[in-house]
Amino acid sequence: VSAYAITVTNPQKKENSSQYATYTAYKIFSLVKGNEEDPDKTYDYTLDSTSCAYDLLVKDYNKEDGLSLPNGVTLTPTTGTDNNGKLIYNASVTFDNATTFANWLQTNKDNNWVGIVSSIDEDQKNGDTATIDVGNNQGYYLILNDGANAVPNLTTVDDQITIRDKSTAPSIEKTVDDSSVEVGQTVTYTIKGQVPRS
Repeated sequence: VSAYAITVTNPQKKENSSQYATYTAYKIFSLVKGNEEDPDKTYDYTLDSTSCAYDLLVKDYNKEDGLSLPNGVTLTPTTGTDNNGKLIYNASVTFDNATTFANWLQTNKDNNWVGIVSSIDEDQKNGDTATIDVGNNQGYYLILNDGANAVPNLTTVDDQITIRDKSTAPSIEKTVDDSSVEVGQTVTYTIKGQVPRS
């Protein structure tokens, strides 16, 4: 495993399958560690062409498609360009809006995005962990999976990190066994629930 890797605990299963999901990490922002002398400034995020979402985010920043970035996501153009001649943007995401941003990215993700796929190791087969090795590419990553209860994760990768996969909320269904009862009669009902793996 390289310097930067993501270990996913609580991996989900694929829908209607006993197989565990495959996890894919998509780089959204590059990461520059902040000045260690300034404890209030831990990270700087930049958007450059190493991001899978560069074209999507710049298009929405410029409102070319009539949309705008989710609340709490800010891009500020710099005067610099990256190795591919693309304009670099400073980027920020507020903690309160990370979930909204993750869902927005998942909804607007392009099928041409290239991500880093989790390794299928013995731990994952046993349902303990999945590992995504991102090489030397520290950054802010969107983690998606092809499981039955796929919920997107956003995480900063600046070391060997561990995230716990989230899943959807339990679903509850209540049905009345006899719909022709009158006031004062006993009603029998059934409650069915599906509770995701915790």
